[in-house]
Amino acid sequence: MAVEVYCARAGQSLKQGEMSTLPYLSSKEEARSDAEARCRRDPTIAKVAYYTIAESGDFRLYFTYTNPRPVVASTKPRAAASARGGGDFVGGKPASRPQAAPQGLWSRLKALFGG
Repeated sequence: MAVEVYCARAGQSLKQGEMSTLPYLSSKEEARSDAEARCRRDPTIAKVAYYTIAESGDFRLYFTYTNPRPVVASTKPRAAASARGGGDFVGGKPASRPQAAPQGLWSRLKALFGG
């Protein structure tokens, strides 16, 4: 009896996750400790599922584990201004520059006609 292990990240279904195999699993406690170890190694894993595969090809859900604190991997690049050598960053965002107040109609007309 072999065991297939599916690891899915936040927002993924188990079918979209990574699959690996184990030659043997002796108990559900062993599956729990394996799942916890996988989540410690890769904290982006949100769910782990173990399926037993019989020699006839039949499979059955054996154990599932949900990571209590999965880390959601960000797709946005980090703002590391000092590492890139430039830019003023405050709290991970570019510092806003003060903008000039919009001119009123009278000011624009004076500038247009040289007044």
